[in-house]
Amino acid sequence: MAWLHGARAKLASAALLSLSVVAPGAVLADDDAPANRASRDSGEPEPQLIAAPDTPESQLAERLQAIWSADPALRRGTTAIYVADAVTGEVLWSVHEDRGLNAASNVKLVSTATALAALGPDFQFRTALLGPAPDADGVVHGDVYLVGSHDMTFHHSDVARMAQELASRGISRINGSVRVSEHPTRDTLARSSVKVAVTGARHGQPPTVEVTPKTSLVRVDASRARSHRRARRRARLRVGSTWSETDEGPKLEVSIRGRIRPGRTRWYFRKVPAPSTFTAHVLTSALTEAGIEVVGPPALGDGKALPADIQQGMRELAVYDSPPLRRLVARINKPSNNFLADRLIENVGAILYGGEPSMEKGVRAMREYLDSIDIDPAQVALDTGSGLSYATSLSARQIARTLRAGAGFVDYDAVRTPSAGLMAAAGGPASAPPDISETIEHRVAFINSLAVAGQDGTLRRRFDHSPAVGQVIGKTGTLTSVIALSGFVSEGDDSLVFALVSNGHGRSRRRGVRDAHERLTEAMLDFLRARAERQLTGAEPCPPLR
Repeated sequence: MAWLHGARAKLASAALLSLSVVAPGAVLADDDAPANRASRDSGEPEPQLIAAPDTPESQLAERLQAIWSADPALRRGTTAIYVADAVTGEVLWSVHEDRGLNAASNVKLVSTATALAALGPDFQFRTALLGPAPDADGVVHGDVYLVGSHDMTFHHSDVARMAQELASRGISRINGSVRVSEHPTRDTLARSSVKVAVTGARHGQPPTVEVTPKTSLVRVDASRARSHRRARRRARLRVGSTWSETDEGPKLEVSIRGRIRPGRTRWYFRKVPAPSTFTAHVLTSALTEAGIEVVGPPALGDGKALPADIQQGMRELAVYDSPPLRRLVARINKPSNNFLADRLIENVGAILYGGEPSMEKGVRAMREYLDSIDIDPAQVALDTGSGLSYATSLSARQIARTLRAGAGFVDYDAVRTPSAGLMAAAGGPASAPPDISETIEHRVAFINSLAVAGQDGTLRRRFDHSPAVGQVIGKTGTLTSVIALSGFVSEGDDSLVFALVSNGHGRSRRRGVRDAHERLTEAMLDFLRARAERQLTGAEPCPPLR
């Protein structure tokens, strides 16, 4: 575990050790009890704590109670708090812990934990360029096909690398066309859009325009734009786009008008409404840039054809494998990437249940995962993998249990492993998922996906000048009236799990709510340090090894 660091290393070590002391199916503390499967919230909340007086536990309860009761930022809406021992699940303090609230991007904890449990941390999406074997002169006689697996990371830079791979193998000519199926996501680039960079030239001259990725599909008209030294600081440019059929085939017509200061650059993104056509053109351009002549024009394949139908009599000419799932979940949770979260869980649903990716299947997988960790799916409301929704309902207790399960503190039966047939129908990943019932690597991947206080992700600028920097890892959540922060606080070999969810606060009070959440978290760290000091001085026996 030397490659881990800080709070994550401590937490991962505790997760590994906990598996040897917590028997499968064991009933632990309140978090693991069957009562977890039903809401117990009724009327005014009663903070939950059973602790002897004048102990670190009671002092923590008093401090959390004081912050929750007195802070005006928290009292204007509803704030649920749940704090427990990460290993045993023993509750230290809670309020509104079973009230269903909108947890915003904390939903990503459920979707990424589901993906890791279902597919394993080494799972990869594969995209291949298939075609006839080249002859001795490096000529491919026939069309080539791009066949993917709904990869949500497939970028135009990856297309360029595939083209370079072909060139490095000595392929110099394709006597055919690049074909991409009309399937909306299976074989296409993850994002069907171009970046238009407009840079001011000399005063009175038209600006220079660069389109990325390079493709003959885009035609730019900047004749009505001028570089002007008196243009306002925010360039008054208008960039429009129109998709149309021309004598040269389909084109994205980009028109630029207005003024921009000399030397200033403005960037604009414009969507291409035909992703398959766009991908075929981008790949053809990339092959040409790599020095490979493509004789035929970009073309569409049979949108109904499965990869297996296309592969007969062909070979892989170039391959792109996505980053492994352990890296994808970090790209989702740390920066809170909504697009990747939704696309990933849709794909998980398709791999598990067959057919095309859909949010309905993805939510089904998430609910199955929650059921496997003893959270009643009937007690939650989910409709996305990202949490970008106002229909979400999760309790603080449920979020904390998801965190403990994802990190390996709760034993459970994994979401059913997809069959080989379903995997092939989904496009054939680079590697089949391992027997995840016998590995803990997906749990380490889950821990490493969380943002580190004061260091990275959405917590990069949080906990300024606080002792919690590097000691807290977690997931934030933000919507118009939602502020959430959940994760782990660690000190030495001791860790707490916490979930803080505030609803009903106006946009102007976001900073106050976040500050209050940070004070609550810092109080947890102070508690761990006080408990460690008490054990060190012999005031109380050390807990058993976790």
